[in-house]
Amino acid sequence: MLAQKFTIRAITSVLSSMLMLASLLVMTRYVGPEYGTIMFGWSLIGLVNAVSDLGFDAATVKFISEGKDLNGCISTHLFIKAILMGVMVLITLVYLSVMILAESIDHEKTMIVLAFLAYYVLFGFNWVLIHTFDGRQESTKSAVVQAVETAVRSVMLIILALFSASALILSTGYVVGIVFSIVLAVFLFRGMGYRLSRPKYLKEYVKFAKPIALGLLLITAITYLDKVLVGVYWGDLEVGYYTAAFGIVGAAATLGVALNYVLLPKFSELFSSGDRSAVKSILWKAEKFIALLFVPPVIFMLVFGDSLAPVLFGSDFAPSGIIISVLSLYILFSVIGGILTQVLYSFNNSHLYRNATFVFVASAFILLIVLVPEDIGGLTVAGYGAAGAAVAMTVGYLFFLIFVEYYVRKTTGITLHKGLLRQLLAGLAVFACAFFIRGYGEFGLLPLILLLLLCFGLYTAILLLLREMKKEDLRFILNALSPKKLYENTKDEMKK
Repeated sequence: MLAQKFTIRAITSVLSSMLMLASLLVMTRYVGPEYGTIMFGWSLIGLVNAVSDLGFDAATVKFISEGKDLNGCISTHLFIKAILMGVMVLITLVYLSVMILAESIDHEKTMIVLAFLAYYVLFGFNWVLIHTFDGRQESTKSAVVQAVETAVRSVMLIILALFSASALILSTGYVVGIVFSIVLAVFLFRGMGYRLSRPKYLKEYVKFAKPIALGLLLITAITYLDKVLVGVYWGDLEVGYYTAAFGIVGAAATLGVALNYVLLPKFSELFSSGDRSAVKSILWKAEKFIALLFVPPVIFMLVFGDSLAPVLFGSDFAPSGIIISVLSLYILFSVIGGILTQVLYSFNNSHLYRNATFVFVASAFILLIVLVPEDIGGLTVAGYGAAGAAVAMTVGYLFFLIFVEYYVRKTTGITLHKGLLRQLLAGLAVFACAFFIRGYGEFGLLPLILLLLLCFGLYTAILLLLREMKKEDLRFILNALSPKKLYENTKDEMKK
């Protein structure tokens, strides 16, 4: 049923991504400057929100999947989350007080920051419930709760943007979305028979999180710091260009994140039972099908990003094109790196994940400082703005992937799927074809859709010739997409 669990997560992720994309397209056209402003506020709180996880979310998934007492795990997670959220709120309020006293932030931006503070507090507690579902391998519940937030938020943002709402009013769309989501999560959670108890696994949670806490803190911070730096040195509109491009990338990368939440509990269960060969089999299959799914759109965005941006976002957001092209590779690096990370977590090698995050953060931070500003303290640097930030994050994740793969191979003996080399060769051939077509000029919406389909078709045909795609692969895909099995999986989960 693992394939069906991922398919359900994938379907909800795709639908959510489409709604997020729709709201993004409307906002860039109708409230472009306001969009940049709310993204700056969102990134600022997201940066502080880095303290709210520190590895304890993954600990809940791992321990519940290994059979530890459910009440104890949830109570421990809630206790830790309350402390971490309190720290986040305190840091934010101190920061706001300093900014207000220095008169370096206006009233609207202050209220936007407070709105996102409320969002992230609710978001943090909601994820305690979501990760409980993940640990129990109830992917449908987890997926639906997340999809509801995205759906409500996206609809709200579209409606508000069409009426040219201010940045402050737009930011309330996020709060409304998370309120709907947490209400649904509590409704689905009620059947577990949970009773609040003492946080009896506090020592185990701290032991699991201790090796990765700093790494997670830094990696979360750097994923918001890029936007903050772009905003500080280039203004809200440049943040809009960058986050618009990241909206496309994030929509694609959510499928990889969905797979991570399916793989971690399964890997942890197999590791606790000593079945390492099954971990290898599932990992290779995941790598193979992720590459099948992601390589064609990555190549498409890499080659046609400059045509894609004005078609999707409008001519005012044409500068997002080069950012889309650079960040396309970020998708592939981050998704495969994320899959390998679940192996390190489940095999109790989380300290090695921490080492890889240090490499990512150090390389990305150095590149951000060199590539984003025009000058720092009178020292002239590259000054590439949002495009420089995209390069920094992509290169950082490439280093992260290299190190995580090395650590997995060294500690478990599991290498990358051998067929990935054939998929790389097929990808290079598709890239050459797409790059040749690009020479004929700019493309509108319909030609771009056809070119995306061409990338998929050509890629699949080459893989069939190289025998990387076989009959059993097609049977696996059909089995994963079987409506009957998807229904049975959903029905079984909802009974729990």
